[in-house]
Amino acid sequence: MNDNAEYYQFSVTAENVILEIMIEKASAENRRSSEPIPPAVVHTHASLELFVCRRDQLQIRCSDDVSVLHPGDAAIVPAFIPHYRMTERDDGSGTTISFSFRRQAARECQDLYSLLAPFLSVRHILVFHDAGELISCAFEIRQNCRSNYRFLLGLHLLFLLGKLSEEHRLVQRSEQLEAPIQDSKLVRFYRLDKIINIEYMRDLTAADIAQRLHICPRQLARIVRKRYNATLHQMISAKRMSVAVEMLRQSDVPVSKIVEATGFSSRTVFYHEFRAVFGMTPNEYRKRCEGDEVLQSGIYPK
Repeated sequence: MNDNAEYYQFSVTAENVILEIMIEKASAENRRSSEPIPPAVVHTHASLELFVCRRDQLQIRCSDDVSVLHPGDAAIVPAFIPHYRMTERDDGSGTTISFSFRRQAARECQDLYSLLAPFLSVRHILVFHDAGELISCAFEIRQNCRSNYRFLLGLHLLFLLGKLSEEHRLVQRSEQLEAPIQDSKLVRFYRLDKIINIEYMRDLTAADIAQRLHICPRQLARIVRKRYNATLHQMISAKRMSVAVEMLRQSDVPVSKIVEATGFSSRTVFYHEFRAVFGMTPNEYRKRCEGDEVLQSGIYPK
C-alpha cells in the first residue's frame, strides 16, 4: 500500500482492469463527530469520488447545482468536476472514497474495462438510489483500509461498480448522448479527451481519430493545438507516460509489462522518452520512489 501525506492507497486487479482506491487519512482515522470539518473549498480531483449517505442528508454542490443524498443514496463525482461537500460536521452519516481505474493488457479475459469506462466519460454527478450494498462497502473500505481485508473489499467495489454500470445502462447512454451532436465543437473536444484518456494503449493514429471525429487530419491537428497547446503525439505520449509512472510508483509490475500495457511501441522508445522527461531510467525512478523521494516533471501535460 502506498501511504502518501494525505491518502491511504491500494489497488486490486480483475480481468483487464486495475482499480486504485484512495481514502483520505483524516476520514479514515475517524474524526470526532463534535469536531467541525475544515471549511468547504471548491476543488477537483484527478480521480472519481464516491459519496455515500446512510442517515440524515449529504449535500454536494457542483457549479450551480446541489445534489442532495438521502439515506440509501450514493453519488459519483467525475474527475476534474469542481465541487464541494456542504456539511458542517463529520457525524458518520456519510463517507467518501476516491477511485480510478485503468486498462491492463491481458489475454483471454472478460472485457471488464469497457463496462466501467463510461464512468470516465460522464461530465455530471451520477446519483444512485437504494445503494445499500455500495454504502456498506464504502464504509468497510474506510474502516479496513490498512488491513489485508481491503483487497477483498476492493474487488467487491469493482463488482458493484460494474453492476451499477450494467443496471443503469451507462454504456448505451454514453453512446446515445454523443450521437445527436457529433458536429459540435464541444463534443469534439469531449470525444477527443475520451479517446486519449481511455484508448491511449491502442495504436492511435491521426487518421483514425480524425475519421472518428468526422474531420480531416489537418483540422484535427488544429483542434489538438487549440485544446492542449501540444501535438497529438505529445498528448498521447503524455497520457501513456503518466500511467506508466503511476505503475512504476505503486506496483512491482515489470517494465516490459508496463510498456505493453501503456501502448508504447517498444521498450526502447519508452526508455528514450522516459529518460528525456526524468533524466534517468524507469528502474532508477522506481528505486528512488521506494526511498520516498518525490519525483515530478512539468514537461508532460497532465
